[in-house]
Amino acid sequence: MPDITISMFNVGFGDCFLVEIPFPEKMCRILFDCGRHKGGADENQKLAERVIAAAGDSDGSARIDLVVGTHRHKDHVSGFAASGWDKVQVAEVWMPWTENPQDPAARGMVERQVRSAALARMALAPALAAAPNGSAQALAGADAMLSLALSNEAAMDTLYSGFAGKPVRRYLPDADAPQVPLGLAGFPGLRFHVMGPSRDAAALAVMDPPRAETFRHLAMAQDAAGSGQLSPFPARCRIDPEALSPRQRQMLSARLSAADMATIRGMSDGVDLVGLAAEIDAAINNTSLVILIEVGAARLLFCADAQWGNWKSILADPHWCDLIRETTFLKVGHHASHNASPVTLIDTLLPKSIPAMVSVDPKAYSNVPYQGLVDEMKGPRAMNVVRSDLPAQAQGVVRADADVIVMKVPF
Repeated sequence: MPDITISMFNVGFGDCFLVEIPFPEKMCRILFDCGRHKGGADENQKLAERVIAAAGDSDGSARIDLVVGTHRHKDHVSGFAASGWDKVQVAEVWMPWTENPQDPAARGMVERQVRSAALARMALAPALAAAPNGSAQALAGADAMLSLALSNEAAMDTLYSGFAGKPVRRYLPDADAPQVPLGLAGFPGLRFHVMGPSRDAAALAVMDPPRAETFRHLAMAQDAAGSGQLSPFPARCRIDPEALSPRQRQMLSARLSAADMATIRGMSDGVDLVGLAAEIDAAINNTSLVILIEVGAARLLFCADAQWGNWKSILADPHWCDLIRETTFLKVGHHASHNASPVTLIDTLLPKSIPAMVSVDPKAYSNVPYQGLVDEMKGPRAMNVVRSDLPAQAQGVVRADADVIVMKVPF
């Protein structure tokens, strides 16, 4: 039987994975995300065109059976703002429950995150412009994180209402039967286990893992020894409490309410905007869909950017832990940052020697991927870690170049 094909498109700091599973009647195609942090509309258009071309059938039409938008961060969805998706036949689109337009709690959560990010960017702008060299890197990192959190409306519109074929939309996990595996019509034996995000909003608000569950304390020790700035989760720092200039206030006041202006003034006056940016970033990451695909003997774990609030619920469930122990492929969480892969997941649950892929661009953020985590996976765990930024070093793949790395996984 032919192998499963997993294509990791090189988007820099972002995610775009196309999974192709051969069935007797036709190929099943599953797209996890399509986004990039940098590059603008032209680069997003090129990315979308590459993905659409890769999803082509013999008759020249493009077909993707399942599109998974793991969460709304720009580096995961920006490619969906490009043209051409309206010609792609899609059967189903899955998003986290937090994106459900019919769920008031979900809509309120998203609106608060997006609005907080927008106001924080406005408050950050004058501090960033006047920042001394010592704090400019942290402030720029905060601004970049806040930009990821903005609404990304055009891309999200495609996920909400775009594509050809009138796809079914699901917001997951299912509220009534979260542990019941999902399937796709026409593909018998294909099962999807949707492990997260939790539907407990309080659980998703838990940002930082305990010391025993994170590689972060290793990173902090390394940083204390002089290795440099931790990013994109930098040490907290305060900005200069200088208020917006009169001209900036005049320009903004035409578009913002008095309450908004008061919020910006409060943020500019001593609020830890770097810390706030990291918290907003982590909160949205915590809404990531975590999905294990089961087909034949293959168990493919895609965990997007899930952080501790998401993982805490998963690791507390024996059923999910038993499934994770069967994993045969890992999409490394959050570009292999130091605090998005719990120690229990990496060192206890995941089998040794499995292949793992990570989409990353160290030029976007320092210390991502975190080398301590990579060393742990490659060393004691003997995983074949394939990085998008190092195609020449990729092992066990059938294609590796500047555009895409393609791996085969047996099932």
